[in-house]
Amino acid sequence: MQFSTIFLTTVLSVLGKGVSATDSQTPICTPDLGTSIDEGFHARFYKYIYPEYAREMSDEDYITKGYKRDDRFITSKTGVSDVNFFHFYNLNPNGPTYGVVNGLNITTSNFTVEYSGWFVPKETGDHVFQIGQTDDGTSIEIYDDNYSLCCGTIVHRTLIQSLQIYDNEYVKKQSVHLEAGVPYPMKIVYFNKDRVAIQDISFVDPNGETHKNFDGFAKYYNDVKCHN
Repeated sequence: MQFSTIFLTTVLSVLGKGVSATDSQTPICTPDLGTSIDEGFHARFYKYIYPEYAREMSDEDYITKGYKRDDRFITSKTGVSDVNFFHFYNLNPNGPTYGVVNGLNITTSNFTVEYSGWFVPKETGDHVFQIGQTDDGTSIEIYDDNYSLCCGTIVHRTLIQSLQIYDNEYVKKQSVHLEAGVPYPMKIVYFNKDRVAIQDISFVDPNGETHKNFDGFAKYYNDVKCHN
């Protein structure tokens, strides 16, 4: 079994593919990530129409799964390592405000972006992932292994979620123990439903160094295979 694209909704969905099994029906859940690698995350952009989507579902439901619909998809970008942005000034009070996110000219006053790929640590130890300011919401998911890509069963994941507006300075953080050189599936989802668009994500490595982007740590495997 071969996937041309993966990890675009959640690893639970496995893009609707079947599960390989042995004669005893025991799933073989260890995927071959292959050698075809893009540096950085893949970013997929979606619409957010306010107030229509806000009436359909809560912010938590939207950022968890509601954003992912074909009729909301705009475009995609590859090789993204900087997921932070700050669009606070020059807001248009009478309509959408336009700006640039990851090289894409977009309505920064109302959009959603999903960053997906693998986080590959350089050191073994505790990594502290942090969400600082966000408006209106940021979610980070880190999976402890790659098994879910083939079998759809999550062994363990770390979820950090922050739903707030820009003047709330509360920092959400979570420590995760990771092994050097091991690729861990990771997904970041952000949405803005009106006016100000801010996302501030960072992580602290085991040496205590703070990283404001994922340069050298984020990868995307394009040729994932599940064993028959």
